[in-house]
Amino acid sequence: MQKRAFAPLVLMLVLLLTGFGCMPKQQQANVTLKEPPVLQLQYVIDGQKTETIISSGNYEWYYENADGTRTGGIACGAHPLDSATKILQEDGLTQLQIVFSTTPTNYSIRCWPDRCRGNAERYEQDASALAMDGNTLTLPANGEGYVYELSAEWPEGNASYSFYVTPA
Repeated sequence: MQKRAFAPLVLMLVLLLTGFGCMPKQQQANVTLKEPPVLQLQYVIDGQKTETIISSGNYEWYYENADGTRTGGIACGAHPLDSATKILQEDGLTQLQIVFSTTPTNYSIRCWPDRCRGNAERYEQDASALAMDGNTLTLPANGEGYVYELSAEWPEGNASYSFYVTPA
C-alpha cells in the first residue's frame, strides 16, 4: 500500500521540477540573437505571393555569452544609394509587407527618389521619412523608382536594410 501512494508523489515531484517539459512563453521570447535578423519583403504580383530576403548591410550587434562576457561587432556596408537590392515594380504592385525573422522593438523607413542613386554624398539629406500602416509599406503611384532604407532596433543592437523599387 505504501508503494502505491509513493509512486504518484514521485511522479508529481518530477513533473513540478521539470516544468512539465515546457518553457514559458516569456522565456521563449527571450532567446538571444547572435546576428541581425533577415528582412522579408512580401508582395503579390499577378496573384502570386512573392518574397525577397534581404540581409543587413550595416549593423551594430552585441549579445551576452553564458559566461557573462559579451560578443559582437559593427559592420559598415555601402550607403543605400550606392548599393541596394533591386525589386522590379510590376503593374499592380502597390504594397510591400515588412516581415522580420524576429520582430524588432522599433523600426523606421526612409526613401530617396531614383535620381539620387549612385551619389550618396550629394543626396544623403534628400531622404524622406515614411509612415507605415503596421508592417505595410504603400508604394508611391507616381511611376518613379525609389531607394528605401529600413532601420530597426532589437535589445542586442540595430541594423539597416536597403532595397530599390523601380517601375517595370
